[in-house]
Amino acid sequence: MRRLIFFLCFWSVIVLIPPPVCTQTALNYQNLIQNIQNQNIDPRKLQIIYFLLKNTPEHYIHNMNGATGNSVYVHENGLMEIVYDKEGNLVQDGINDGSYNYYSRIEQPLKHYFYDMHPWIIMGGSERDTTTKGERIFAYISDLEGAIWTVLKQKDQIPRVPLQEWDDKGQLQTLALFLFVQKHYAKNSLFDLFDKDPKDVAPEDVVHVLKKIDIGLNDMYEALD
Repeated sequence: MRRLIFFLCFWSVIVLIPPPVCTQTALNYQNLIQNIQNQNIDPRKLQIIYFLLKNTPEHYIHNMNGATGNSVYVHENGLMEIVYDKEGNLVQDGINDGSYNYYSRIEQPLKHYFYDMHPWIIMGGSERDTTTKGERIFAYISDLEGAIWTVLKQKDQIPRVPLQEWDDKGQLQTLALFLFVQKHYAKNSLFDLFDKDPKDVAPEDVVHVLKKIDIGLNDMYEALD
């Protein structure tokens, strides 16, 4: 979901962190990226992240600030989108509007997060957007919950996600972010969900994992306040 037509480097999250934390965080990120490039990360973890982001709907992020019943329509190219309310009116409130995506969520989920979702979380949808980073992260986490249940039902397809030489133009950075949050906040509990039989995963299990991810993402993006 591209809300603002400008680029904000992922590493700006690190730049504004106090020096000791910044140094350690930057080092951890760089180690993660190098480990991905050197194929030292369990490929299943990368496939899960990729498959989750590909299947993360964009419903709650277009139903913020008290809005309900908004529906998102995305062009087949995955780039242009439009939002209508439950009365069929075009949404133009500066918060839940449709926008232009740099990358398709279906075709390029990692780049979509980096170029479209990441700037939106940091800066919102427009100058009229009154939501906070925390609220935007919570909305994204709410959509991620839907993705978890979708992927659990299709977990047999996880090994089919093609492994590739991830580029450093959004793909490695996105993978590193989610790996970092999983390692340091969620203790890899997200990945553990997909080692279970889907029928053995309870709603409270998913909520427990999402709470940890929410805390991790809030900590990472808090540096930009």
